Amino acid sequence: MARPADASLPDLRTPPLGAAIVARALTILAAALAPLLLVPLVHNALQGRPVAVALILGQELAIAVAVGLNRTGRVAAAGVVFTSGAWLLAFGLAAFAGEGLRDVVMVALAPILLAAGVLAGPRYLWALTSLTLVGLAMLWLAEQHAWITPQVVHPTRVNVAIDAAVIVLMTAAATSIITGDLRRTLEAEARNAAALERSEQRFRTAIELAADGILLADTAGTVTEANTRACALLGRARGEVLGRTIFDLLPLGEGPTHADLDARLDRGDIVTCERTLRPGGPSEAVVEMAWQRLPDRTIQCFLRDISTRRRLEEQLRHAQKMEAVGALAGGIAHDFNNLVTVMQGFLELIEADPNLSGELADHVAELRTASSHAADLTQQLLAFAGRKPLDRRVADVRDLLSTNQRLIARLAGEAVKVALEPSTTPCPVFVDAVLITQVLLNLAANARDAMPAGGRITLGAIPPATRTPPRLGPEGFVVRDYVGIRFSDTGCGMPPETAARIFEPFFTTKQTGRNAGLGLAMVHGIVERHGGWVEAESTVGQGTTFSIYLPAHAPAELAPERPAPRAPAVDAPSHGAVLVVDDDAGMRRLATHVLAQAGYRVVEADSGPEALEAWEEHAGAIDLIFTDMVMPGGMNGVQLIEACRARRTGLPAILTSGYTLPPIGMAAPPPADVVMLAKPYANSVLLDTVRALLAGSRPGGSR
Repeated sequence: MARPADASLPDLRTPPLGAAIVARALTILAAALAPLLLVPLVHNALQGRPVAVALILGQELAIAVAVGLNRTGRVAAAGVVFTSGAWLLAFGLAAFAGEGLRDVVMVALAPILLAAGVLAGPRYLWALTSLTLVGLAMLWLAEQHAWITPQVVHPTRVNVAIDAAVIVLMTAAATSIITGDLRRTLEAEARNAAALERSEQRFRTAIELAADGILLADTAGTVTEANTRACALLGRARGEVLGRTIFDLLPLGEGPTHADLDARLDRGDIVTCERTLRPGGPSEAVVEMAWQRLPDRTIQCFLRDISTRRRLEEQLRHAQKMEAVGALAGGIAHDFNNLVTVMQGFLELIEADPNLSGELADHVAELRTASSHAADLTQQLLAFAGRKPLDRRVADVRDLLSTNQRLIARLAGEAVKVALEPSTTPCPVFVDAVLITQVLLNLAANARDAMPAGGRITLGAIPPATRTPPRLGPEGFVVRDYVGIRFSDTGCGMPPETAARIFEPFFTTKQTGRNAGLGLAMVHGIVERHGGWVEAESTVGQGTTFSIYLPAHAPAELAPERPAPRAPAVDAPSHGAVLVVDDDAGMRRLATHVLAQAGYRVVEADSGPEALEAWEEHAGAIDLIFTDMVMPGGMNGVQLIEACRARRTGLPAILTSGYTLPPIGMAAPPPADVVMLAKPYANSVLLDTVRALLAGSRPGGSR
């Protein structure tokens, strides 16, 4: 075991004061004393005093040893060696070189004790003081017995020794007080310096590891500090940043001018602005800068990369815009469906007129064709608005592509070659195959228009891969397995500003009248309804690639299917009372005319409350209710049917709507036995449905 250190001895390894301060003091004393000792050395050598010469050389040796220890960091040991050598020199000269007792005390011991307290600490000071008192007593005895040459006139007097002892004690006490206070002051300063250094280190570490870039510049704008994040955002090494003008590194661009910036900084404002760094490159970054002037007139600038935030904000704005346009498109489609139904219904009545002339029949046929196109456009609007229900089935992307390859080739034309990349990896999805076909056909039409002189379309399956969607959907996305479709063409491509808008409804670069600008918007809407997203990469002159990502199929995603409605019977008699409810006057007139012409009694109402009043007025003599889904008056079609059935159980009912059926997002779906008739419908379909329901509701009829 190591022996414990003796508490009475000074610690020769660690200085009691700040090491740097003590080491500096020792260096100064050694540098001053070493040359001064040469004078008495030469003097005593010329006078033939070998003892004095030896003592002085011993002190020079002690100085050299102390300097060596000081350089190696053993400051306390150096102080002990230095002061011990000086003490031995003083008493040696007093004892053996004929120097007097009082001269030793007055001239030599005071500075020696002071040096001992400063360089070696209080414990060594009092140890040396005790040794000094013992030495003085021995010198006094030596003078009394004439062992040495006395210098004083009456060496036998006791007061000489008492005076010497008092002087030594007073010197030691004063030195102890002075050095103790100095030691405490220096140690406090050392602690403060260490705390300041630790604080500065923490400050530098915090700046260096900050998530934001930080630049510090002097009053002239020259960068003096830059953390790692700032260098990374600027795309420069630290050596390339330091010493540069901050305004050269961060041009203000379209923001405030230098004069405006200086004026606002002088007022104490924090000036914020945005700047795109390395625009157009792969490492482009949108940076938010916050400028501030510090009290010493220097400038600090914080840099924050907001590229991701800007991208998410843009995606959110796009999603909100698409949602708003979808709602608008759904409303337009609903009203337009009513108009198309009325037009087609009355055109059907005109066509049934046997007196219709040939030329007029041709005009009516043109109107029928135009109304059919209008009906198709309405269905596209409903699909884009998400108002058409999905008829999901389990399928494989490879099968979907191979099934639609010929259809895509016919649509693209003979000048365009359609190739299918082989794939052995299963890509199961749970999708509406008809809508996915619509997606592929819309992309094919877009590719055909981009390749007027011919080209190549390449279809491929994207195998399952776990990834995070790079965009924000209206309901958000989660990390999961996705499969996909890759659709590439060798067309003219698109510039970035056009590619950024291709999914906007009614946006088109084609000539006016060639299309409605809904093709790619429908692609976006259909894919998003399936829980996926679309990525587009395009290069001018090289072509465009659409990557469609869809959730990989999992068996748990299968939903129970609603039983298909029974086929209506068409051979039943045409009689009975029908309550027709629709807020659109044209729809009511058409339905009333068709049903009345077929032999039915018709009661009309334009809202749910009015229909209930008509029910009460006819004392429940209504055989069937034919109602619109969405109506004013605080009661929709489902609620009206339930209210009527509360008065008559099992009342046959037909529900129609300009939206899709069954209604999407309804809190209470229609009863299973309610027949749903989507607009636009043919007059014959309405009559067949009414006949079948009335036949089934009579005794002996099938239900």
